[in-house]
Amino acid sequence: MKYNRWTVALDAMHPSDDYESINVGTEYAYNNFLFLRAGYKALFLDASEESFSFGLGVKQLLIGNVALMIDYAYQDFGRFSDIQKFTLSVSF
Repeated sequence: MKYNRWTVALDAMHPSDDYESINVGTEYAYNNFLFLRAGYKALFLDASEESFSFGLGVKQLLIGNVALMIDYAYQDFGRFSDIQKFTLSVSF
């Protein structure tokens, strides 16, 4: 189990306009190198155009604690249809 990590997050929203919803997401990480993600935004909110999303990421250590990360995400967003996001980042 030292190579595997599974994270689950839940966010319950109760804003002042009284339209309650729940956001839920999960991430599976293998060896702190490969990351698989999925989630659902605005669960139980009928008028929302946001819904499910999924993605993956790769993290490669370069020198010392400097890492290069590449992430991809897909989201279904109602009238905007298929939204795809790419991220390139460096952490240290």
